[in-house]
Amino acid sequence: MGLSIVILAAGEGRRMKTDKPKPLVNLADLPLVQYPLNTAKALKPERIVLVTGYKKDEVKKYVLENNAGDFIFCEQKERLGTGHAVKQAATYLPDTGKTLVLYADVPLITAASLNKLIKSAQRKKISILTSKITKPKGYGRIIRDEKMNPTNIREEADASTQEKTINEIFTGIMIADNEFLKNVPFFFAASMFNATIALYRPSSSFLLFAPNTSSSFASVEPIGSLRLLAYSTI
Repeated sequence: MGLSIVILAAGEGRRMKTDKPKPLVNLADLPLVQYPLNTAKALKPERIVLVTGYKKDEVKKYVLENNAGDFIFCEQKERLGTGHAVKQAATYLPDTGKTLVLYADVPLITAASLNKLIKSAQRKKISILTSKITKPKGYGRIIRDEKMNPTNIREEADASTQEKTINEIFTGIMIADNEFLKNVPFFFAASMFNATIALYRPSSSFLLFAPNTSSSFASVEPIGSLRLLAYSTI
């Protein structure tokens, strides 16, 4: 299975009170983007694509000056959400194989956890990584049926009071068939039901649970005690 990795690195650092692009904000001794880059390289993918945006030239300059190897850069000119960002990278992906989506501002995910996610996706069109956390506010909740099969991902703004008590959330990390990413139309569908009115990311229930779409979930503990809990498939 040929593996590509897309790292979403288009964000600004406004909430961090800096004019730096978010990927270049330091955590300990390294810019945030360096952590997923290190993890990505450990997985030995065929290619790494970085989706840049705010101060893209600074991000590109840092990556090339501090990392050996070849990288592909593409620009998300309008920040219209995660799904839109992934779609910018789709053009640069091979026609076959799988693509893992990582984030420049999620630095502590490990190669071990991602390898388990990759393994879960071998016969699935799309697999996502979930986590159980003590404070899930703001995250999309994983909805499961009475048999504990995942049936939906409910965004915070759309969740009922009961659903907001669920502590299993979608991390945003996913792996999907390249053909699926290139051809699925849902990336372009603006949600009229979500309060943000943004282009839905691949976590949208109408994408993950579309008819004839095979999916799997890999669950992990919160970062700090990251370990695999379970896989479930639909």
